[in-house]
Amino acid sequence: MVIDPLSKKLFRDLLDLKSQILSIGLIVGLGISVFFGFTTTFESMKSSRDLFYTTYNFSDLFVPLKKAPFYMLNRIKELDGVAQVEARITQEALLSIKGFSDTGLVSFVSIPDGKQPQINKIYLHRGRLPDVNANDEVVVSENFFKAHNLKLEDTFFATMNGYKKSFRIVGVGVSPEYIIAMQPGSPFPDDKHYVVAWVNQSVLETSYDMRSSFNNLLVKLKSGFIENKVISEIDNILDKYGVIGAYGRDKQLSNVYLREELKQLQVQATTLPIIFFFVAAFILNVVVTRLINTHRSEIATLKAIGYFDVTISKYYFKIASVIVLLGTLLGIILGMWIGKSMINLYLEFYHIPIMKYSYNYLHILTSILIALATAFIGVYSSLERIFKLQPAEAMRPPNPPNFQHGFLEKIAFLSELKIKARMVIRTLFYNSTRSLLTGLGMSFSIVLLISGLFWHDSIDYLMMAQYSFVQKEAGTIELTHAVGTRSISEVMRLPGVTQAEGYRIVSAKAKFQNKVQNTSIKGMPNISRLQGIINEKLDNVYLPSSGIFISQLLANQLGVKVGDTIDINILEGRKPQIQLYVSKIIDSFMSNEIYTTRKYLAELMKTDDLVNKILFKSIGDNQILYTSLKEKPNVLAVNFRESAIKMFNETSVKFLLYFALILSFFAGAIGFGVTYNNMRVTLAERDWELATMRILGFKISEVYTIILSEILIIFILFITVVWILVYFFSKWLNEKMSMD
Repeated sequence: MVIDPLSKKLFRDLLDLKSQILSIGLIVGLGISVFFGFTTTFESMKSSRDLFYTTYNFSDLFVPLKKAPFYMLNRIKELDGVAQVEARITQEALLSIKGFSDTGLVSFVSIPDGKQPQINKIYLHRGRLPDVNANDEVVVSENFFKAHNLKLEDTFFATMNGYKKSFRIVGVGVSPEYIIAMQPGSPFPDDKHYVVAWVNQSVLETSYDMRSSFNNLLVKLKSGFIENKVISEIDNILDKYGVIGAYGRDKQLSNVYLREELKQLQVQATTLPIIFFFVAAFILNVVVTRLINTHRSEIATLKAIGYFDVTISKYYFKIASVIVLLGTLLGIILGMWIGKSMINLYLEFYHIPIMKYSYNYLHILTSILIALATAFIGVYSSLERIFKLQPAEAMRPPNPPNFQHGFLEKIAFLSELKIKARMVIRTLFYNSTRSLLTGLGMSFSIVLLISGLFWHDSIDYLMMAQYSFVQKEAGTIELTHAVGTRSISEVMRLPGVTQAEGYRIVSAKAKFQNKVQNTSIKGMPNISRLQGIINEKLDNVYLPSSGIFISQLLANQLGVKVGDTIDINILEGRKPQIQLYVSKIIDSFMSNEIYTTRKYLAELMKTDDLVNKILFKSIGDNQILYTSLKEKPNVLAVNFRESAIKMFNETSVKFLLYFALILSFFAGAIGFGVTYNNMRVTLAERDWELATMRILGFKISEVYTIILSEILIIFILFITVVWILVYFFSKWLNEKMSMD
């Protein structure tokens, strides 16, 4: 086998460039690893989710209501577009489990006695469904089972309708509805304090007086039918049965969280790699340009003996291609590891039982094409030099650049500087393009670093604002139904309670122009001390005696501004339909609520002043307080602030640390690659100049000071650019990754 001369030269040049190949290949590899790892993770999660939804028949519509007779199902089945309907009972109850002193909540979901439901089927990780005749057997959600180190046949107690009942765990499972199981009203999952339990329908019928009735409806639609039309018809049919408002998958909590997580992952997969490829293309351009200048006479010789410009250009493109393809190999291997690690991390939060990490040849091919495109972009402008090079002229060394008294020499204070300082400034100015790109490359490394860390600061700020300025209570008591304000005094008499306030939360639909959103109206005390409303400066904002405030999130969803009037359809009691003037928009961090005074809410609903949620401050042992509360028949749930904060820190820190570590390492690699290659090229291009300085008596340290000063000045000059880029990139990334 005969190897052509250019191929032999290619091997020699690659060996000479080995250190730069490593640094450039590392940057390309990291960019490919982010692209490959995040893209394959996104597609693995999305395809697994879609398969799980299809296989286990995820519902298209969800219809919560108070209580309706079974014969109403026939009316729903007859609607155009309805393919399948299933009625069920859902109820929440206080949970207590042996060896666990904190409060807990169980959401019971009925299934046909001893059988799988037809819609939202249960995937069993272990165990079995409740026996057809059993009244104490349940299937529980997996993370609760793991969080408490439970075993099959273990038991827990639930306070149902004022009566304490024991349940035996016979299975562990998940349904498409509870890929992420979150307690109602909580902004994040809490597997120690919340469990979903599937139980025979007859058990809930007996415990909650629901024989031949249901309070929750699942609907599958025929392909091609308009969801909103069916929702409107269902709401009208079930209106007198206390329907709270049917909604589709787009508002189903678990699906929303998973959808937004996938959206964020897709943004990261397309955004972050661009930084790496930009830097890699820049460094390739610098290296190949320097190589072409070094090979000037060799290129002239090749052209003189008959090599075409295209052939010589291909040679340099091959050098760039080898570098990026080596980086691509590293990137794909690292990307596989990142993808597998991310899938394992996501599985702790999103319980898709059939989710596995996977990739295919298209991911590999796309990575290779992206790498080759980076190589082409990086060397394209350099290759133009080959076409312009005339053999006769190129045989001679290049003429030294003409010195001229430019505007730098006319600046008075510069002429007073020492010769070394003037050399640094001249080099930066007369190589302005390279200085600019070097500065941008270093800037992007810092942008990437801060982009990984700013999430931590954002979450810290969010938690500080929410739990220091908004939620100042020690705990909350959720009631089964709205009661008189006398219950506030009863809570004040409980052991350890020093302060208590009553709130009323009612479900509602808000409409503005052609936009409709499910929301809730929070009726607050005239002067609330335990739960505040704050503005962007964290100052307290006080409610007017009449009128409403709405959260920024709800305002964005509806397209509302201060002064607009919105239509409100309250979904409880007499279901009044009213129009309300928006007095203020509040920067609420974790809700899309409407705020008003409790008294004004009672006027709107034409009821007495009632409460269904009580906030309290307490001292002493929370367990004593909980023991007193769980015996109360109208107490649905008790939540303590400390437990919520602790669980958030335990669950979120993993994600934050993982991404911060990855991006910090990658940012360091970019910074190193840019600085190292810039210094190598500078040394190669100025070897005669630097050697002359040594002959003239400059010390080695002085020579290095000149080179390092150039890098330092570029960095200092680009500090402002860094902060501007960080601000706008973080702002853009935050907007793209914010949850709806």
